[in-house]
Amino acid sequence: MERRRSSFPEPCGGLDQFQDCPFLGSPYKPVKDVSKNLVVRTYFAHSKAGEELVIKCIERGRTCTPACLSELKIHHMSFGHPYIAALQDVFLTENYLCIVMSFAAGFDLDTIIKSRGKPLSEDVACV
Repeated sequence: MERRRSSFPEPCGGLDQFQDCPFLGSPYKPVKDVSKNLVVRTYFAHSKAGEELVIKCIERGRTCTPACLSELKIHHMSFGHPYIAALQDVFLTENYLCIVMSFAAGFDLDTIIKSRGKPLSEDVACV
């Protein structure tokens, strides 16, 4: 199955809107703040080479350690999997663990099933 490119968000405004971005000063430039909750913040970003990425910033601390380890184990076990976003980088800031992943717009299980119009066969679902 071929990955579809969709419209990666264009940078809106300057870096002023990202004053509280956990990875300012890193090799990655924030493009859009996607979501925030009490522990996790997610951003669309560009690498220095212009690659489109997603950066998931997980607040460091005793309560998030199991979640951080679980997230990294999943990426490690699925290295090279055709249907899981590739892990590009992991780095620490003062307050966050930042997980950098490839951007794959519209390339999730829900989108695949809806585009097919029928359930996945067992051999496809087990990939």
